[in-house]
Amino acid sequence: MGQRFLITGGAGFIGSHLTELLLERGDAVTILDDLSTGRMENLAAVRDHPNLQIIRDSVENQATVNLAMASCDAVYHLAAAVGVQLIVDQPVRTIRSIIHGTEVVLESAQRFGRPVLITSSSESTARACACRSARMMMWSSARPIPAGGAMPTQGHR
Repeated sequence: MGQRFLITGGAGFIGSHLTELLLERGDAVTILDDLSTGRMENLAAVRDHPNLQIIRDSVENQATVNLAMASCDAVYHLAAAVGVQLIVDQPVRTIRSIIHGTEVVLESAQRFGRPVLITSSSESTARACACRSARMMMWSSARPIPAGGAMPTQGHR
């Protein structure tokens, strides 16, 4: 078996595709997702894979995050409240959950000595950077994970 990855928000569009890739490569994957915006249907192709564990809970639950973190080698933190309507309807709740969830994940990763890759969707990056220069937008946009599987440890410019 390869590496063991924790993917927060793994039932989302990006997380589910990353899960498929990692499982196909021979890695083990634990998904932590509360399914507030992700869908189990996104994982239909791999739902019964023997190297996949799905935990339905929030990244704000420190005990659950610690349990999942203890058994992984690295983390892809993709969990976020997504959708324009959700953010318009509940801006304080969504911002609080994103920030607090990321704080819980990062504190746990530090405690267990795990590397973390935090990403943002192109939609939120493009909207957040609309008032900035093109250079900043290029720096902020997502970069592919190297084929060898090593997680990037430094920002790319």
